[in-house]
Amino acid sequence: MKNILLFFLCLTCIACISTNSSEKENEKTIQKLFESFNQHNWQAMADCYADTATFLDPSLGVEFVRLTKADIVKKYADMEKQIPDIRDSVLVLIAKENQVWVEFISKGKLNDTTQIYIPIATHFTLENGKVIKDNTYYSACE
Repeated sequence: MKNILLFFLCLTCIACISTNSSEKENEKTIQKLFESFNQHNWQAMADCYADTATFLDPSLGVEFVRLTKADIVKKYADMEKQIPDIRDSVLVLIAKENQVWVEFISKGKLNDTTQIYIPIATHFTLENGKVIKDNTYYSACE
């Protein structure tokens, strides 16, 4: 009986270590995503995503859309043309299992004249260390 209990205790410990390890890897992926964003390295940012990922983003409409890495690079390169100095400041980052929640502020000057300050929340879902789903929430009001 002791051996069975010891076996299940070991399995539980291994499961906890694996979960914590994957959570840390997912956290690192999202940190790399934001670092790449702030460097305007759109390809490195896109590489944090799976080959095709699902997005829910006010800039893309009200429906879920599927984007490839090339689509992601184009989306953010186009945004950089509008807001050349855009940067994100992460306020909160929480990783749990294959989910990561991030609260951040996006700042920059729109065409070098109007300062923008946009509070944003994103819920990421990751699989094998890559983002497969990106649900981003912010007010799209002008």
